[in-house]
Amino acid sequence: MLEKLNSLKGKKVEILLKEGRPIRCIPKQYLEEEYESYLVELFEESAGFQKGTLMELEEEQIKEIRPF
Repeated sequence: MLEKLNSLKGKKVEILLKEGRPIRCIPKQYLEEEYESYLVELFEESAGFQKGTLMELEEEQIKEIRPF
């Protein structure tokens, strides 16, 4: 899933988290040398977080990624 985020870097996407909440964000970059997590920026209020919030996501948190 992180590879898919990287391929959509800079584009708007909706990510469905495994816990069931969707977030709308823009993938930014890998965070760790081992490529274990990815930094995303929310482009609108999603899942109780404000627009502009930066989030670190790990592979096991992501259920589905959809281009927006």
